[in-house]
Amino acid sequence: MTPVRLLLSALILCFAPLARAQEVFPDPVEVPNPAEVPPAPLVRTAGIGPAPGIVVRVTENTTGGGWVFILKQCKELGISRIDLLVKQDEDNFVSPRTGRTLQSGELLVALPGEKTAEGWENSDWLVEMLARAAEMNIEVWAWWPCFHDADAAQRFPAAAYRSQRNEVFVDPAVPGVRERQEELLGKLLKTYYFNGVSLDWVRYNAWSDGLGGPLMERFAREQGFRASADELKSDIWKARWFENRATLLADWVGSISRQMRTRFPRTRWGAFLEPEQFSELGINFALFGRSGIDFIQPMAYWKDFKKTAEWAGTTMRRHRSLTGGTSFWPTIGVDHPIAELERAIGSFPVDPMSGLSFFTFGSWEQKTFNHLRELLTKSRPTRLLLGYEVEAPVPAASAPLVVPTGIPSAKRAEPKAFSDESSIWSVVCLGELYRRRALEARNDDPVVPVLAFHTFIEAEGGSPAYAYKCSGAYLDALLDAISTAGFNVIPLSRLQSYLIAGDPAMLPAKPIVITTDDASDSVRTVLHPRMVQRKMPYTIAAVTSWLGETAENIRPTFEFGQPQATMTWQGLREVYESKLVEIVSHSDDLHYQTTEAPLVMEGTPAETTRQYLKEHERIETNNEYMRRIRLDMLTSRRKLEKFGFRPPTIFCWPYGDWTATTRSIAESTGFTHFLLFDHPGVFASRESAGVNIPRLPFMRADEKIPLRFPGDRAEAQSWWLAFLSQARLAMSEPLLKAALAQLAPENINHPQAEITRAALDFVRGNAGAGSDRLTRLRRLYPFDPVIGPAIDRTADQFQPKPK
Repeated sequence: MTPVRLLLSALILCFAPLARAQEVFPDPVEVPNPAEVPPAPLVRTAGIGPAPGIVVRVTENTTGGGWVFILKQCKELGISRIDLLVKQDEDNFVSPRTGRTLQSGELLVALPGEKTAEGWENSDWLVEMLARAAEMNIEVWAWWPCFHDADAAQRFPAAAYRSQRNEVFVDPAVPGVRERQEELLGKLLKTYYFNGVSLDWVRYNAWSDGLGGPLMERFAREQGFRASADELKSDIWKARWFENRATLLADWVGSISRQMRTRFPRTRWGAFLEPEQFSELGINFALFGRSGIDFIQPMAYWKDFKKTAEWAGTTMRRHRSLTGGTSFWPTIGVDHPIAELERAIGSFPVDPMSGLSFFTFGSWEQKTFNHLRELLTKSRPTRLLLGYEVEAPVPAASAPLVVPTGIPSAKRAEPKAFSDESSIWSVVCLGELYRRRALEARNDDPVVPVLAFHTFIEAEGGSPAYAYKCSGAYLDALLDAISTAGFNVIPLSRLQSYLIAGDPAMLPAKPIVITTDDASDSVRTVLHPRMVQRKMPYTIAAVTSWLGETAENIRPTFEFGQPQATMTWQGLREVYESKLVEIVSHSDDLHYQTTEAPLVMEGTPAETTRQYLKEHERIETNNEYMRRIRLDMLTSRRKLEKFGFRPPTIFCWPYGDWTATTRSIAESTGFTHFLLFDHPGVFASRESAGVNIPRLPFMRADEKIPLRFPGDRAEAQSWWLAFLSQARLAMSEPLLKAALAQLAPENINHPQAEITRAALDFVRGNAGAGSDRLTRLRRLYPFDPVIGPAIDRTADQFQPKPK
């Protein structure tokens, strides 16, 4: 601690009431007998692995000298950070030391001009603790609960509400509530030299909290929403509501950290967060990651959430790409058996983690530290992760290129050579994984096939000449196969809701989505009756300028051979009223190709190209181009609204092409998610999608591929090897593991399998291992025309180069 800060703290405390000076604290809790021989200190290798920390919730053994005991134990165990509770975080907490009942929000340290909890008026111990910790190179962070606060509820009764467990909360949307937290944090950091602040209870308690406050008013104004709580229960509105509350919370966290950094530039900031599955509370890792805080501190309490120990690391890996580079510093309970703790710690990724803290609901007593010492001494995965033990590097000369299998490559299968213009076969493989129970029907990282169709014709399978025209016979077979495999066809808005909220519970088991582009009238005559018969929802992406009010002025969809007419507005309304159809925008009139010069023969999509203006003999200016795109998107939304459809928030890119500029324009006009048209097709997941939803395009070649998984062993293996590339693109850990598990012994070290294991390393947060695998493969196959590009694609996918 600096001399100036020490002097300020001493001056403040000198003016405390006399009763504070007379306070007598008990002896430290369970201080070891000095006559005993202390255990040897545990030593970490500097800079190796995440740093270990502890979270001290009960302050009884940090006052009256107990802090001396805690610092001594931390020094012996190599603990480098302590999160110390400085404001009560629970209601009706009976203090073991004073016997008094504390309520949330009561201060446990003295602050100028503020009332402190009875029994905590004297904070001389904290000044000493911070100074001594600094000398021992142990950071002390202030653990600061925010919006579970009975004290604030008394100050702002209109913002107060209670949980089902009768806990007292305040609505952070009320400006005074936020300003009070900012005022107290400013006093805390001015008085005491904490290394950082860990914000806690930065959330709501239930999804309906805040409906009657200013946040709902803003939500209704911005979203054009006028509804009751019952109407908010629909998937998409609830997801938007979750996102709105998460935005408020993340914005405030970013704002308070920026404000305080201008006054206390050396103070760092973190936030304890429930797993992102709790999106109904206002949890959104992506938004908090972009808020500017130093650490996201996930509460990986698997027992509380009724999960297995391995879930602790799995959920960290699933969130690794959502945080925009912000580091994780997760917290786990220390009171579990050693074997259970070892399984949890062994599941953690390395790359996104800066630290790992241990928490106990009780006091940090000698038995608690002994238990932690046993873990740090006996558990090799724990020692390796936290840098207590370092594996010797393998000499470069002896590093194997691949693990030897003893199986001649001649007996090895090769990936099935599916046409580039086919992707539905991957859904057959996915259904087979579900059938074999290699992939759980519901998991924490679900993948969702989104099928993309265009036009249809009543014909036998394989007969359509146009690349995007689907025969009625094939359509029947495909829909039957989807039903037989147990897929649940869901509305596109339900997938959108999941992508917004991040909660897998918003999806059913085995989800799949069906979309169609261009609003061909064949959708009404061929597809729609079949979907109604099977009660399957689907989406139509309409080019609104192609729709006419009568059959005489509609515009045909563009296709070679026999163009098909689009629907009328009335026809679109008829299928929409079935309650099975959602309508999204495919532009008003951007579905054409244009050129930048008069003599160029091959055009490019109109939404991505500044086009040549013949009447002016020049190319569009940037402003003209951007105005054309913006007006088109606004027109599309307004036409759909005019004809009685809900204004869409999903835009389907014509030809699947877009740029950062066009996406920015689309977002400014009200679109939040975008349908792609991918070759090869990709399953949508939280990792692969975001706001750009990949799809599996139906094309003519699909009708020639069986919709049943092959029974022949060799053929099946060739399908699985081909499927590995799909699994890599989806970036889902459960899918990657399930696909690799289907390989026969002779194929487990196929180069495609090794590339997939590298992808699995990346998804798990172990970029070093993934890079090593790809490097060894590249050395083994330096000029292979298939393996080389596959290595490059995977490297670019998980380690994209700066643009």
